[in-house]
Amino acid sequence: MSLKRATNSLPQDRETQMAIQECLLALQRHEGEWLEVGRVAVASGVPEPLSRTILRELVRASVLTVEGETPRYRYAPDRLLALEVGSFLRRSEARTGKLQDNVARFRERYGGR
Repeated sequence: MSLKRATNSLPQDRETQMAIQECLLALQRHEGEWLEVGRVAVASGVPEPLSRTILRELVRASVLTVEGETPRYRYAPDRLLALEVGSFLRRSEARTGKLQDNVARFRERYGGR
């Protein structure tokens, strides 16, 4: 199991990384439940096509389990995976906070909307 393997196989742009973060947060809130792509998309606020791509990679990396013809996904982590996901989410939150702080400082210094 490796969240890093899943995240490295997806684009490294900021939008995708934020989408991974939102999907993981949504899955954590529904830990142990079977969810379809549409429900993950609604819970995370990530468009369905991108949610589907992220979920597919999380399955390949054994972060999620999948079942059924109409795929349903379940996040039921062991302790190690839960630590890895928690670490990823903390790093993402810190990065987001730094970006927001930098934008606020820029606006203070140079004005702007």
